[in-house]
Amino acid sequence: MHAGPTGNLCVLATALADDAPLTPFESDNLFNDRVADSLRDKQVFAFLASREKFTAGSWRFLTYFGRDTLLSLELLMPVLKPDVIEGALGSVLERLGPNGKSRTKKRSVNLQRWRI
Repeated sequence: MHAGPTGNLCVLATALADDAPLTPFESDNLFNDRVADSLRDKQVFAFLASREKFTAGSWRFLTYFGRDTLLSLELLMPVLKPDVIEGALGSVLERLGPNGKSRTKKRSVNLQRWRI
């Protein structure tokens, strides 16, 4: 690659995934009347919460952590609507096997990341 006469380098990249899209909560369906009225905070939370899972991190690290979901849920429960609480608990329970242990392969995913 070489930069043009202006020194700028333009790159166009397309990323594709076959993961099923997540189902977002409507902003009005996240919080009850006890939450502070901060539109920005509501939007940030809405970005990280879906009916299938709560994610940790930011737009760069949309990683699922059941432990973090449960801790966040405990702290936010007084201001969350029942559907959101049910979604968060369901996302954790869905990933448990019959023996009560996690069925996710987080460890192997992390090891695979280092092989790239």
